Amino acid sequence: MGDQWPEFAKHYFGRHPIQSVLHESPFSRRAFEKPRGYPGDAVIIDYTYGLNSLEGASRFGRELYEWEYEAACSRSVRSRRDLMARAIDEVALAKPDARILSVACGHLREARLSEAVRQGMAGEFIALDQDAASLEVIEAEHPGVSTVCAGVQTLTTGDLKWTGLDFVYSAGLYDYLSDPFAQRLTERLFAMLGDGGKLLIANFHPDSPGSAAMEAWMDWWLVYRNETQVEQLARRIDPRAMLSCRGFRGEDRNVAYLELVKGEQ
Repeated sequence: MGDQWPEFAKHYFGRHPIQSVLHESPFSRRAFEKPRGYPGDAVIIDYTYGLNSLEGASRFGRELYEWEYEAACSRSVRSRRDLMARAIDEVALAKPDARILSVACGHLREARLSEAVRQGMAGEFIALDQDAASLEVIEAEHPGVSTVCAGVQTLTTGDLKWTGLDFVYSAGLYDYLSDPFAQRLTERLFAMLGDGGKLLIANFHPDSPGSAAMEAWMDWWLVYRNETQVEQLARRIDPRAMLSCRGFRGEDRNVAYLELVKGEQ
């Protein structure tokens, strides 16, 4: 259907009576309604982790949610969380006083799986998000994490910045960013690293299944990038400042990652 798909999904499927049936799943309903004003908020993502109550949902809604939970896109979000948790531990193990920044952190669920976070092994862990309600959850669960309530625009303008960071990562933000903004943000985040510091960015891959369902009955649209395209996010960075730059796909093959390591070649 190509270019006609967005119009069909929003103006035909979006008005079809089947929508009310599909929205018996609390996951689909919240994703569609976007009560916090933006797609993919932390509560929505928690449905992919199986962390939200299904109280009040119909039998069909519960069964539909079970299918959604096992769908490839939800499994990929859990795989992404696990990869980020491992990356945090690797950095903290290599450098016990490591300084770490999570950008658009949501509920920071990877911290639950990170031994470094649980044991307070990192020298400093900063969680940045525009949603104060999400940060309240982090403050309650991880008192050792420093929270900062701000939009990512403050990073690109230079109004908010850090230096000498050992690990900067963003799990779900880039799925919503245009190429020009994503490239500017990548440049700024890279500049915040110290020598040997690592930047890790996740982005759903164009080959990942389930996008049509997300778009049609959840009105949830992502910007998809493959390995080559995520590498292009670093095009504003001087190659001589990077020890390495690689795009790769995760174990589930549905998420592309950009990994940059800072240092003179």
